[in-house]
Amino acid sequence: MKISLSFHSYHPLSELEELGGYALKLGFSRIWLDDPPSEIDTVSVAQTLFESFGKSVAIGALNAQKWLSKADWLKKLNREMTIALAPGKKTRSFKELFDTLMKLYTTTKALGFETLLACQGPRLLAKSALFDGVLLNFLNVDAVKWAQSVSTNKRVLCTAPSLIYDEAGYTASDRQKLINGARLVRNEASSFVKNRFCGIEHYAVFCDVKSASKMLKTLRIMGVEEVVLAYPQSRSKKLIRAASRLLR
Repeated sequence: MKISLSFHSYHPLSELEELGGYALKLGFSRIWLDDPPSEIDTVSVAQTLFESFGKSVAIGALNAQKWLSKADWLKKLNREMTIALAPGKKTRSFKELFDTLMKLYTTTKALGFETLLACQGPRLLAKSALFDGVLLNFLNVDAVKWAQSVSTNKRVLCTAPSLIYDEAGYTASDRQKLINGARLVRNEASSFVKNRFCGIEHYAVFCDVKSASKMLKTLRIMGVEEVVLAYPQSRSKKLIRAASRLLR
């Protein structure tokens, strides 16, 4: 099973290059870039990092509502890059959201990209076989088991805000960033998912290296192909180094 890190694409490019390069040298499989709601050009940032790190760069997940009107920008990207697509804010009907998602998917596939579906809700998971794989917004074992039971795509990757620590510990700021990230993921989940998985502990990973190693072993047995530890795990060299102990 691959273990990767996800970074905020709106952080300074010099910081992304430094911390991303550090992570890859330690043995992480890939560096993923998230797509903030702001007007940050995630695509250009990803291509710049690709020029430094090659196919170890992936994007997850592009907001389909945001990027459908800018789909031509994807032509900037090297086709060896993996892209995950998300439906975006649930301000419209499911049909409208899914239609927008599929229009962007048609573009990414026509351009030759491996394209994953980033989701956690049952209706999208039921349609996930249309994609090259599914990127679940869970790392919690019970949540992943449930998602696998309703997904029509058996190729599963998982991601969640993560704070895995060693004896060097973590700061109060690190923990607050984790809580903020978990709340955001939970708030964006479908009502069905929020009712089934109420606590924010389902939407984040907060534990020491030993406990995280046990969790990853279970996910590996369950057939998860790649785990993407999201911010704040990628926030500092100290936290990246702590998570790298999972690679041994």
